[in-house]
Amino acid sequence: MSGVELQPESTQSEEKEEPKTAATTISSTEETKTENPNVALDNLAKTPIQLILQPTPQTPAKTPETPRIQKINNLKKSASFDSKNQPEDSKTPKQRDQLIEVPSDEVGRVENNIDNLPFYHGFMGRTECESMLSNHGDFLIRMTEVGRRVAYVISVRWHYQNSHVLVKRTKTKKLYWTKKYAFKSICELIAYHKLNQIPFYDNMTLICGLARHEWQLNNEQVTLNKKLGEGQFGEVHKGKLKPNVIKFYGVCTMKEPIMIVMEFCDGSSLEDVLLSKESKVSSEDKILYLFHAACGIDYLHGKHVIHRDIAARNCLLNSKKVLKISDFGLSVKGVAIKERKGGCLPVKYMAPETLKKGFYSTASDIYSYGALVYEVYTDGKTPFESCGLRGNELRKAIIGKSVILTIDVECPEFVKAIFEQSRLYDTEQRISSKRIIEIFKEEAGMHELDATGLFGRIGSFFSRVRRQKEAEPSVPILT
Repeated sequence: MSGVELQPESTQSEEKEEPKTAATTISSTEETKTENPNVALDNLAKTPIQLILQPTPQTPAKTPETPRIQKINNLKKSASFDSKNQPEDSKTPKQRDQLIEVPSDEVGRVENNIDNLPFYHGFMGRTECESMLSNHGDFLIRMTEVGRRVAYVISVRWHYQNSHVLVKRTKTKKLYWTKKYAFKSICELIAYHKLNQIPFYDNMTLICGLARHEWQLNNEQVTLNKKLGEGQFGEVHKGKLKPNVIKFYGVCTMKEPIMIVMEFCDGSSLEDVLLSKESKVSSEDKILYLFHAACGIDYLHGKHVIHRDIAARNCLLNSKKVLKISDFGLSVKGVAIKERKGGCLPVKYMAPETLKKGFYSTASDIYSYGALVYEVYTDGKTPFESCGLRGNELRKAIIGKSVILTIDVECPEFVKAIFEQSRLYDTEQRISSKRIIEIFKEEAGMHELDATGLFGRIGSFFSRVRRQKEAEPSVPILT
């Protein structure tokens, strides 16, 4: 980026440099602070912001190495000197500063898909962003265009001022950084600075992430179908919204009766369908239902919500054979939560770490998903019902591995593999919801098994043919 001028974002502001000290390595960033938007606009409207890297002091003291963190020497930063615009006395050869790379295992288990971070807002202008930042420590991550490139920005409210820090990327190892610590992903950068309350720039720390609005949907939730037309600003499509989760509208708590208001499903629960004696669930529908359940779980986990009670009784079907998960549990900021005391616990569906220590996580939901797979392929049987153990005895047996759930009926091999990987004792080794979805797509072509896809259309066709035969038995059907 040497000698490259980057145009400021839509609302220009003064660039603030990090204070120089002899005890630390000086870093540069494209951070801009909004002190007085009108004054800043007048001062910078006619000239672009020139990125200049401050020279490192000639005899700096060594920066103490953070424990358990690997130091990277002589790693180039993405910004460098522009000697043409430096004063005569500061024209020195290009110098290299030091970054400290933090290995992934030092950060911990982190969701590395930035789209799943609740405080990532995608493309967002500075004006809209600053309208959300109200309290000291509020922050969000957004995407913007700087010059001709797309960049990630950490926007934060700090001491009654709004600051916007561009996340930079090294050219060699493709590491993300803002001050002196470099990471393999932006998610790791955010998680490390937030967990350890280390300033990510200047003296600013990440305190309160501002979640997306309910109307800010993920692209994966929308399927585009027929194109209806186009205008000056884009195309218009007919599409489908598919989170596979029962929509929660709100609660009535002003007076008795206390009510929870949710979306209505015009079908039965999956448990009732599996136990029905009138008709048996087909193998295609079993795969379809488990795929929909995995999509619903993945959506919840992407919203940092742990369901805590995945079971056939909590899966509802509509008239189009679309399965949606209901009765979901608790929104969390961390990886796991402590179980509240009281209430009847579904021991037969719970993970061993939950039964042992009372902790729930996304991994414990996956363990329960394995119990759901068991229910589907045994036509509604309850897990562990044949072992003869109940309550605390069953709890101890599951923790001690003296009883293990197995599927002894005919089942596709890839479904058995999903079941076995979801029931692993070690939480770190269990399969993820995203991987389950990928396997269903790879092995069963789930784009064809959707209710509105190939099988659904074929089924609808034969249903119409059957109804026509019953209504007009004397009229031949042409094929």
